[in-house]
Order: sequence, then C-alpha cells, then structure tokens
Amino acid sequence: MSIDPGNVALRQWQPNDRVCEFDYQLGRNAFRYFLTDVVYDICKSDKTISFIDAFDSLYESFSYEKCYRHLLAMRWADDKTPTAQEHQVNYRPVLFRQLGSIRRQNQGSGLDNLRGALAKFVNDDREEREPKFLVDSSTRRCQTGGLVDSPTSSSSSPASSVPTTVSSATAASPATSTPAAASLSIVHNDIEDAEDMASYTMRLKELGDEDNEFMVYKEERVRFEPPLWRCTVDFRDVRGIGEGPKKRTAKHKASKAAWLQLGEPALV
Repeated sequence: MSIDPGNVALRQWQPNDRVCEFDYQLGRNAFRYFLTDVVYDICKSDKTISFIDAFDSLYESFSYEKCYRHLLAMRWADDKTPTAQEHQVNYRPVLFRQLGSIRRQNQGSGLDNLRGALAKFVNDDREEREPKFLVDSSTRRCQTGGLVDSPTSSSSSPASSVPTTVSSATAASPATSTPAAASLSIVHNDIEDAEDMASYTMRLKELGDEDNEFMVYKEERVRFEPPLWRCTVDFRDVRGIGEGPKKRTAKHKASKAAWLQLGEPALV
C-alpha cells in the first residue's frame, strides 16, 4: 500500500487521544518484553554486562513515542485507528531499526559497552530492513520462569521480574573482573539498598491513601557519568529528597526521608 506523504504529514499523533491510548500502552508493555529478550541475549553473550544497567540504558535512550508515530504512519495514513493486532505486523522490524539507530549514536548514558553487543543482534543496514534474529517472547518468558509486566506499571525497568538465571549470568567471574565490573557491583549494591527501602515508598503511599492526598514525585538527572538522579517528594508539610544512580533508588531514598520527617518510626 502506497503512502501519501501529505496524509502522513497531516496525521499528528496526540498523546491524549483516548482512542489510541490502549494501543499505545499495550505497545509499550510489548516493547518492555521485547527489550528484555534482547538484553537477555546480550548478557548471555557477554557476562560482564549488567542486565539491569543494560536494560535501563537502552530503555532511556529509546524514543518509543517516535517509534509509535512511525508505526501509525506506516500503514494507516488514511486516518484509520490501528488495532493492537495490526500493530504486531510491523512492530518488531521497527524496534530493531530503532535499536540500530541507538547503536549509531555518538553519545548516550551507559551505551559505550553496549554498542558492540548490539551490533551482534541488531541489523542497522539501511538497505536491509529484516532483523538478524527474532525471539519468540512468549516462549522465552516460559523458558526463563515467566516475566510479568503489569499494564498499569509505571516502572521503566523489569528488575523485579528478571529471572534469577539472568541475574547470575551477569556477574563477572574473579578471573575476568575489571574496574567496570567493580563499578557495576557498587551500583548493584546501591540497587539492593534501594529495594530494601522500597517499603518506605509503599508505606508513604498508604498514608496518602488514608488521607486521600496525592503525592508528587519529581525526578531530575543531576549527572550523566557516573549516573546520578535526584528525586523529591512533597507530602503533607514535608519534602523528602533522595539521590542515587537509578531513578528508583532516588525515589525510595526520598520516600524514606519524607517518612522520617513525618516522625514515623524507621522500618526494619
């Protein structure tokens, strides 16, 4: 089907369009599964690469909105709203193409060690549009113990749903330990600390539900290399501030700071 460039230019995707919202969210969750499969294979071929860091770096560098608009313009220039099933026809090739553009970037947080690995899995040849490999996501998830991604989840990383076999595969052996691997170990320790503090975020939300008060978290990137995020949360008359190498780390630290300022006891 030929595409009229004029019609494509006239079709502007609106984020607030309720008609497209379901397909948009469904596609984003499918992208998380797709990216999980890609990162799993990358870590399996290079055990010095951290699964969580690789996933977060690619996820934050990937312009899903651009990809979604491209999907809409490929076959539905006649202003027809695509269904979730119709999206799947061209979904994977577009994702591979976009990952290829990420690999060609000259700069990007945490991408230096991933560009070489991406070259093995992503076809970024402009003359060829077929991916070098295709992974059956449903089969892969069954083989690895199952990955669950809630459609309502706002988290950008599937760390809680990553099978243990993947996590163990990302740890570098003593014989191949490098300064980069050591720095990743520090990041993982910080992430584990953040997971321990996740209960503060949960309890703070429970307080907000009891008071029928909505909490607002604000995140900002303070530094790219090494990565540093700052998060603030306003609740009642206090403001909690937290910093960490990951957004979720900073969020949980901010929740803990706000919790303690409220005079609540520290959680064990």
